[in-house]
Amino acid sequence: MTKHAIHQACILVGGKGTRLGKLTRSIPKPLMEIGDGAVFLDVVIEQLARQSFDDIVLLAGHLGDVVRSRYGGRNFGSARVRVVVEPEPQGTAGALVGARNIIAPFFLMLNGDSIFDIDLRALCASHGEPDCEALIALRHMPDASRYGAVELQGDRIVRFLEKKQNAGPALINGGICVMDATVIDRVRALPCSMETDIFPALAAEHRLYGRVCEGYFVDIGLPETLQQARRELAAQALRAAQFRSAMR
Repeated sequence: MTKHAIHQACILVGGKGTRLGKLTRSIPKPLMEIGDGAVFLDVVIEQLARQSFDDIVLLAGHLGDVVRSRYGGRNFGSARVRVVVEPEPQGTAGALVGARNIIAPFFLMLNGDSIFDIDLRALCASHGEPDCEALIALRHMPDASRYGAVELQGDRIVRFLEKKQNAGPALINGGICVMDATVIDRVRALPCSMETDIFPALAAEHRLYGRVCEGYFVDIGLPETLQQARRELAAQALRAAQFRSAMR
């Protein structure tokens, strides 16, 4: 991967959010309200727009029409927002395959149900190794039980460890990745998962890098972490609501 200015961010917003139960029956998980008229995805998009990503692609699936209705074809501050809806679930890598014709040669990929508040520009600037096809932002967690762990040797990710109870402290995938679009061409059959199919293959070939970052982190995969986000993101929710008021 060679260094290029990266302006595009693709956000995965297609999951069903089954662990949130009835809350996600009619509302996609990233569109959970968190206060001041803002939803969680507003905060994710505001973080990107604030750091000068001006082409934001939402990769939707479950209740994709709801996502399209809120964001499709609009601007969020200075950022243009586009929505691509999968006709049927094809996994996280499959979502990228479905949008391949509009994805930039180098782009940022994020999970739409988590926030990792880091310097995204610095992350993009550190992706210059010629054999690097993807670079994942990693975070230390005191207990990696919910996430699974990442094993890092030097700058390279060498292994992913399965989720297990009482995992203890470990590095986890922070849900943000700088990626060469040619990675998408590795998908040979659908459905296909970035996490369980593509990333382990890249790691085995020594073409997957990791960077340990520090910053606020929260995901909304559980009712209790959704409530945590509502408590802790009050300032960001207000700022995102102000950004969204300028959408057109």
